[in-house]
Amino acid sequence: MALILASVAFTQYAVFSWPPYFYIDRIGRRWSVMGSSAGCAICMAIIAGCLAKNSFASAAAAVAFMFLYLDCFTLGILPVSWSYSAEIQPLRVRNKATAVGVFSHWMSNFVVVMVTPIGLDKIRGNYFWVWAVVCASFVPLTYFFGVETSGRSLEQIDLMFYEKPRVCMGLNAENRRVVRGSKTDEEERYRQFAHVHEKHEAITTDRVSQDTK
Repeated sequence: MALILASVAFTQYAVFSWPPYFYIDRIGRRWSVMGSSAGCAICMAIIAGCLAKNSFASAAAAVAFMFLYLDCFTLGILPVSWSYSAEIQPLRVRNKATAVGVFSHWMSNFVVVMVTPIGLDKIRGNYFWVWAVVCASFVPLTYFFGVETSGRSLEQIDLMFYEKPRVCMGLNAENRRVVRGSKTDEEERYRQFAHVHEKHEAITTDRVSQDTK
C-alpha cells in the first residue's frame, strides 16, 4: 500500500508541475510562493491534527491531505524555487548563486529524509506541526523580503536593488507590482536593447580604429 500511495503521489506531483506555466507570470512570484506556503502550512497542520487520533478515518484524512500538500507545493513553491535565485542576482554572481540555490535544494531534501524518521519516532504525529510552522514562516518572509520579478527584465530587477536598497525590499510597493507586458512592449524593449548594443559596437570600433592609427 505504501508503494502504491508513493507511486500515485509522485505521478500526481509530475502532472501538477505543468499548470504554473500558465499563471506564474500573471499572478507573480510573490503570490505564488505565499499562497503555496499558506496551503502547505494548512495541510501540515491538518495532518498533525488527524494523526493525534488513532483511527482509520483520521489516518485516511491525513493521507488525503498529504496528497493535497504535494499539490500546493508543486503549484507554487516548486517552480519559483528553481528560477528566483537566478533572477534576483547580479550578472557577476548569477551562476554561483544558482549553484548555491540548487545545492541548498538538494541538501534540504537530504536533511528532511534523514530527520523525518527520527522525528516521527520521537513525537509521532506532532512532528508535522514543525513543518506547518516552517511552511507558514515563508509567508511573512516572502512578503517582507521578496521582490516581484515577473514581467521584468534582469536589468530592471538590478535597478530595483540599485535605486532603493533596503533590508525589507518587499515593503516597497513598486517592488511588489506584477508587470504585465504585452508582446509589443517586449518587441520595443528588445529593439532598444539592440540599438544600444549597436551603438556600443560602433563606439568600440571607432576606438580600435583610432588606436590602430
